Amino acid sequence: MAYQIAREHFIKQGNNRIILATDGDFNVGASSDEDMEKLVANEKNSGISLSVLGFGMGNLKDSKMETFAGKGKR
Repeated sequence: MAYQIAREHFIKQGNNRIILATDGDFNVGASSDEDMEKLVANEKNSGISLSVLGFGMGNLKDSKMETFAGKGKR
């Protein structure tokens, strides 16, 4: 949904970025690591970057968030 909104408000030559604040426990929509990595990588190529902010305790999924942030940076 965030990518859909970013595409609707895309600014040519602008900073088109999603800032995701999460504990890394993706359990809605495409939630497999492979599906999420493909989504983030494909959207990066369209000019929309992803920044990930991790927060929480106990259920924090650092490695998953790092992977998505790495795939989403431009």
